[in-house]
Amino acid sequence: MWRRVYSKNEYSIHIKFDAKAHRLTKMRKQEIESLRKFNNRLKHALRNRSDVTAFQSGESRLGELVRNLKKAADLAILARI
Repeated sequence: MWRRVYSKNEYSIHIKFDAKAHRLTKMRKQEIESLRKFNNRLKHALRNRSDVTAFQSGESRLGELVRNLKKAADLAILARI
């Protein structure tokens, strides 16, 4: 089965995104990483077992994810005011 491996540059981009999102929203970096991975699973096909696991994990925590996104959006808006 074909499996995509992230290049060093792509991995670095994810780390930088998570760090910037953390500074903007004050959410934990692990939570941002979880949201990013779940979002990727919504946008892209499930290709392997880890994709399915990431999707199921995000799906089981939708209520918590929505509350965290609302809080992050509120903080981002207030930071701009």
